[in-house]
Amino acid sequence: MMKHAPISFASLFCLVFLGTALSAIGQTTKSALFLGNSYTYFNNLPGLVHQLAKSQGDSLYYDFNTPGGHTLEGHATHPTTLAKIGYPWDHVILQEQSLRAAYLPLNFYRGIRQLSGLIHPDSLCENRILLYQTWGRQNNPTWPYATHQQLTTERYENVGRFFGTEVAPVGIAWKSVRDDNDPVNLYSSDGSHPSYAGSYLAACTFYASLFDQTPVGNSFRGTLDSADAHYLQSKAYTAYLSYKNNGLLHTSTTTDTVYDVQTVALTDYPQNMQAAVQRCCLNFNFKHEFYGVRTAPLQHGELVVDIIQNSTWLAADTFNFSLPVSFTNCGYTSTAHNETLDLTPVVEGDFTLQFSLNGVLFDEVDLYMSPVANLPERAPLSFQLLPNPSTGQTSLQLPPTLSSGQLILRDLTGRALLELRVESSNLSSGNLPLDLSFLPSGTYTAELKTDSGSSVQRLIIE
Repeated sequence: MMKHAPISFASLFCLVFLGTALSAIGQTTKSALFLGNSYTYFNNLPGLVHQLAKSQGDSLYYDFNTPGGHTLEGHATHPTTLAKIGYPWDHVILQEQSLRAAYLPLNFYRGIRQLSGLIHPDSLCENRILLYQTWGRQNNPTWPYATHQQLTTERYENVGRFFGTEVAPVGIAWKSVRDDNDPVNLYSSDGSHPSYAGSYLAACTFYASLFDQTPVGNSFRGTLDSADAHYLQSKAYTAYLSYKNNGLLHTSTTTDTVYDVQTVALTDYPQNMQAAVQRCCLNFNFKHEFYGVRTAPLQHGELVVDIIQNSTWLAADTFNFSLPVSFTNCGYTSTAHNETLDLTPVVEGDFTLQFSLNGVLFDEVDLYMSPVANLPERAPLSFQLLPNPSTGQTSLQLPPTLSSGQLILRDLTGRALLELRVESSNLSSGNLPLDLSFLPSGTYTAELKTDSGSSVQRLIIE
C-alpha cells in the first residue's frame, strides 16, 4: 500500500493549486489527518481510503498518528499529534479507544473538546473533525456485542450532534453485516481488531463520508474477491446515506463551523461541602460559549445534574435554558446561568455530581458531605426538632420571624415521606407538634423551605 509522509505547509499550498487543476477534470482532492490507535493502524486504513479514492480518479493526501491503545485525551498532549494537527487539513479524523466511548463517555467528550481547540486554533470557526465511529467486541462476555455496539453508536451520535461534528458511521455498517449473520468475517483472531475485510468496510465508509461519493462498483478491492468487496461497498454506502439523511454527515459547501464549550463552576461553598449540608443546596454557575456558524438556531438547552453516592443514583435536577444561537457568519456568544441544586438526598461521605446538556455528559465533580454536627446554625432559617433523638413524638421549633414555609421529611434515599405546609396560624408559641410514630427507627432529614431559602436538620427516630 502507498503511504504518504507527513505533509509540510509548502506541500499543502501546492495542493491548493493541484486541487484547482483537478477540479477542472472532475476530480476531487482531499487532505486528512487520522488520529487514533491500532483500530486505524491495522491493515493501513488510511492507505485503503487512498486506494479507493485513487481508483475513482480522486486524491487523498493523508498522515496519521496511531499509537497502540491510545485515547483522544492522550492525543491532546501527544508530541506527534501536536506536531501534525496544526496543518490546514480538510479533515481531522478522530478515533477513540474502542471501550472508552461506550463506557467512559465523559472522557470521550473531554478528548474531543481538547482536540477541537487545537485544530486551527487561530480560527475556532473552522471545525473539520470527522469522528470514526467504531464497533463492539465480537464475543466478549464482559462487553457483550449488542450492548457495546448500541452504547458506542449512541455516544458518537450524541457527541456529533452536540459539537456539530460529522460522524463516519463505520459501526452502523459493521452492525449491518453482523445482522446478516456475518457472511464476511470483520474481526481478526482477537475478536476486537478489524480483519482486512473489516478495515475495507471502514475504508469504504470513509471514502463515501470524505468525498460524498458512492464506493459501490469501486475497482479497488485489495485481497477481497469481487462478491465480498461489492457486498461491503453496499453496506458502507447504505450506512453513509443514513447519516447523510439525518444530518450527521454534511455534504453542502458550507464549512462545518461549530465549537461549543460548556462549563460549570461551584460557588459559595468549600470543597468539603460543610455549608451545603446546613443550607441543603449547592449554588453553581453554568456557562455556555459558542463560536461558529449555525444556520439552524439552537433554541433550547436542558441541563441535567445527576447526584450519585456509593455507586447509587440518588436524584436528578433539571434546568431548562433558552440558548439563542444562530449566525450566518462566524460569531461568538456567551450565556451564563446561576442555579441552585437540591442536595437533600446526600448523606455524609463522598458523592459525585454529573452534568449533562441535551443528553451529553460534559462534566463531573467529586465532593464530600461533612457531618451535620460540625456545622454552625444559620439564621434566620435555623430550626430545631426536639426531642432529637425521638421515639416518634417531636416538635418543630421555628424562629419568630417565620410566617410560612414547607417542611419535607425524607429518608436517606431522598424519598419524600411527609410534606407539610407550615403557617404562623398553625403554631403555638413557635412550636408545631409532630407525630412521626408511624415511621420505623432510623435516620431522616427534615428540610424547611421558605421564600428566603432552605435549611436541613437530621432527625433520629429510635
